[in-house]
Amino acid sequence: MDTSDESSDLGHRDALKITIGVLLPVFLGSIDQTIVGAALPTIGRAFGDLQNLPWVVTAYLLTGTAVTPVVGKLSDIHGRRATMLGATVVFLVGSILCALAPSLLILILGRAVQGFGGGSLILLAMTILGDIAAPKDRAKYYTYFVIVFASSGALGPALGGFFAQYLDWTVIFWINLPLGLLSLMLSTVQLRKLPRHGRPHRLDFVGAGLVMVATASLMAAIDLGGNRFAWLSAPTVGLAALSVASWVCFAVRLRSAPEPLVPLGVLSNPVVIFAVLANSMGSSSVTVLNIFMPMYLQLFLGLGASHSGLLLMTLMVSFNIGAGISGQVAARVRRYKVLPLVGVSLALAATVALGFVAGSSSGLIPIEALLTIIGLGFGTVPPVATVSLQNAVEWDQLGAATASLNFVRSLAGTTFVGVVGAILAARLGTEMLQGTASTAAAMGERNALSETFQIIFFGTSAGFALSLVALWRLEERPLRTSRPARQTT
Repeated sequence: MDTSDESSDLGHRDALKITIGVLLPVFLGSIDQTIVGAALPTIGRAFGDLQNLPWVVTAYLLTGTAVTPVVGKLSDIHGRRATMLGATVVFLVGSILCALAPSLLILILGRAVQGFGGGSLILLAMTILGDIAAPKDRAKYYTYFVIVFASSGALGPALGGFFAQYLDWTVIFWINLPLGLLSLMLSTVQLRKLPRHGRPHRLDFVGAGLVMVATASLMAAIDLGGNRFAWLSAPTVGLAALSVASWVCFAVRLRSAPEPLVPLGVLSNPVVIFAVLANSMGSSSVTVLNIFMPMYLQLFLGLGASHSGLLLMTLMVSFNIGAGISGQVAARVRRYKVLPLVGVSLALAATVALGFVAGSSSGLIPIEALLTIIGLGFGTVPPVATVSLQNAVEWDQLGAATASLNFVRSLAGTTFVGVVGAILAARLGTEMLQGTASTAAAMGERNALSETFQIIFFGTSAGFALSLVALWRLEERPLRTSRPARQTT
């Protein structure tokens, strides 16, 4: 095996081609997290089952989160290209199962398969961006990832609603076939030049099984608790206990396995810890705003579903702008933490202000202005957090480290959303949440709506506060200027 450094072969043009090649998988993995949301009523009527509809969304998120640590390790063992091709095939198989589903149960199973592939596509794209450039230059490539990831997630509900209303809900899944096949072609060609790492790895199957059971049972407990079952019911408590026991066993396995699923050096690295926390806590707050802000706009201000969705795009557009600026600045300055520190501080202040605005009748302009500040502010964090993490680990651990970032972000986001959903259900009840602003006012519950969303927005600011603390503690190491050596067999 020739281990000479051929990294110079991968110039800016090749790196840019690879980046463009992985953006389509990112688009597919991200948009399928949200595209079925607006189509759920149509799907429920088609199958005559409305009660189990939430699992069409939950199944995708659950498997997409649980598989993340495993896929990160697999990409370190078998290479990014082979793993990306495999993940795309799994995603396409899941899409076909969904499109041909004769029942809601089969659709949910298809979404679970699709989630295995979709969650893998997003992780692998992030990891590949770590392969193509030195940390010093990586942020500018990662900016493209953030923009596509955020934009496709925001586009999903509108596109799904259009397909369901004017075409057929199955088009949501059939459209993945031509895009997925194109992705396979691009990955086959463009990823051939990716560097490979010579250190052999082994997959810890016991650890992989434990982390998947722990994650799945925790997310199921959060989703079912306070919804299908009471929080202290036997099914919810049993799932929570299974999750705790699995996490404990996984922690023991990390210390005893010959090669643990997540290297102990990665878990004990302070840069990794604070980069993961800075990204995950703030991202969870953004997720809460994405999900519950439209509900506030519809219930309290009386906006329609389409109007509230368009208004929320303010947050997405400004987030993309913040990420773009941060990616360019990080590649050019030595003190790359300054901009995200200022940005998160502004996002924190704007979210607190949003809590006060939620209790008043000050109109939409202040809300739009605050959402713009939040998006611009926190958008500066993901590029810096990812580059800092990847800069602090060895090249052969890049997949496992990046998987940790994605895994904790997804898990934290699910937990935040579950807690906020429980608060809403407890304070307002399901009848209230399914009503309209005029119905709520007629019921004399407008004050309850205002107070509840104030609590939610003030609570959301805690995520940005934790992100700010973690970012402050994050060591600002000089970014490496070398790429990994390219090896051939």
